[in-house]
Amino acid sequence: MKNLYLLFTIFLYLQFASIAQEGWFWQNPLPQGNPLYALDFTDVLTGWAVGSGGIIIKTTDGGITWTLQTSGTTQYLYGVSFTDSDNGTAVGGPGTILRTTDGGTTWTLQTSGTTEWLFDVSFTNPNNGTAVGGEGTILRTTDGGATWTSQTSGTTEWLLGVSFTDSDNGTAVGLQGTIIRTTNGGITWTLQTSGTTDDLLAVSFTDSDNGAAVGNEGTILRTTNGGTTWTLQTGGTTDDLLAVSFTDSDNGTAVGGATILRTTDGGVTWVSQTGGTTHSLQSVSFTDSDNGTAVGDFGIIIRTTDAGTTWTSQSSGTYSWLFDVSFTNPNNGTAVGSEGTILRTTDGGATWTSQ
Repeated sequence: MKNLYLLFTIFLYLQFASIAQEGWFWQNPLPQGNPLYALDFTDVLTGWAVGSGGIIIKTTDGGITWTLQTSGTTQYLYGVSFTDSDNGTAVGGPGTILRTTDGGTTWTLQTSGTTEWLFDVSFTNPNNGTAVGGEGTILRTTDGGATWTSQTSGTTEWLLGVSFTDSDNGTAVGLQGTIIRTTNGGITWTLQTSGTTDDLLAVSFTDSDNGAAVGNEGTILRTTNGGTTWTLQTGGTTDDLLAVSFTDSDNGTAVGGATILRTTDGGVTWVSQTGGTTHSLQSVSFTDSDNGTAVGDFGIIIRTTDAGTTWTSQSSGTYSWLFDVSFTNPNNGTAVGSEGTILRTTDGGATWTSQ
């Protein structure tokens, strides 16, 4: 379950963050190989992905190439939300909130006022945004993050996903089937009946009425009335679904593990797609019904321009385990690993070629 996965990653961070050493640079796969947990695109070409170790990467060519950005933190980053090509926010643990107003050229740490881990964030314009996290934490800003105010969620369950369609209407989901809804910008949050006790890990609304939530063991819930009622849908999988992205009331994609599910009829039917990877997919973002990107473990990035009929890997290098490496001079070296993997570099590791 994702909540156990999150606890495990928190444990790893607390145990091993202190041994990170400066002076080492990631060479394969490029531009990095840490797990990526969330991404957001503002148009077909421009998007950001965030992950462990404070990783933030950006693309301006639809994911053909990705560039590392300097986040200024080594904290895990679990959520990211951009409203345009300049203004974006990333959140993580514990209580980490980062803000950019120049497309990520610079990221500034903001004061969240909490030490709870934050797992998702949703902005509807550069000023108005909401972040959710552990122990029912909800934080709200109306000034672009200059100040964050704690809101009363009415629950102590971890909140793992949030989706606002405008400054007033938003939904958050979390453990034990928790769904809470606001229609006044979070001044009040109302508990909704989900009809499940499965953990809900992500939520996506396209307008104030139409939304979907996904979670453990293939759970998919759909509403067409702002959450007054939620209907369980059949996705045909028991894999945990970690993310969902709808571009309109009909077209949506959900991912989790190596599973990709697609609907074109509002979830009445879901069709399994082949992503070409066995690595766990953690997040998905579509800008229209055709163009979407999914990211996950080992820095995997896959992209579709045909609504998921085909997915193409965008990470370079290999995902095989590498067991040994030898250089004869600063430029020329060879690495070997599982499944007969042999990689060769002649430029100090800037690029590696499979042999």
